[in-house]
Amino acid sequence: MFSRLGHLAYRRRWAIIAVWAAVLVFAGIFAPRVSSVLRAGSFGEAVSQSGETRRLLAEELDFTPAAFVLVFSSTDMTADDPRFSQEMEAALAGVRLMPEVKSVTTYASSGDRAMVSRDGLTTYVQVTVDRDPEDAMELLPALRRSLRPSALQTWVTGATPVFADIVVGSEADLRRAETITLPLVLIALLFIFGTVVAAGAPLVIGGVSVAV
Repeated sequence: MFSRLGHLAYRRRWAIIAVWAAVLVFAGIFAPRVSSVLRAGSFGEAVSQSGETRRLLAEELDFTPAAFVLVFSSTDMTADDPRFSQEMEAALAGVRLMPEVKSVTTYASSGDRAMVSRDGLTTYVQVTVDRDPEDAMELLPALRRSLRPSALQTWVTGATPVFADIVVGSEADLRRAETITLPLVLIALLFIFGTVVAAGAPLVIGGVSVAV
């Protein structure tokens, strides 16, 4: 069977190449849009038990699973100092205006002493957004831009920013790995097949298959 298939592919080689070229051109129209459609990673599909739990918490208890943690710190002002509060509120002014922001919980608004470090120089603010965790990652650049300059040191952290950084790092590592491994694979194929055409064929086929 494979022998007949090989002979058929050889006899119809130009027709097969033409068909694949047409398919590649068609796929090339949509391939650049893949990154905007697919997502890297997930916090749990809605059909899973964790996804169902998340849905019930949101519907029954108005729980928002996506949140950012903003850390504010000073070297000479404590969280109880009015100047600290003024600087923090000035930094948060733009964040509060974001339409996706559902709530902004500070030490002053909650009275929870656990939100302040032992030395009193650092506190955190919890910003919940009306988005799923996956969609919340897209808000990270806008949130960072909305934070206004202040006399306090500020960090954006929490599960959503950390997960977003992991996704960015993973994608960068993958591109780096492909850049390093492809030349090595080509060299190995040259030793295996002995000709440039034969060695390049698997790489071309692989590239076309990925695009399609």
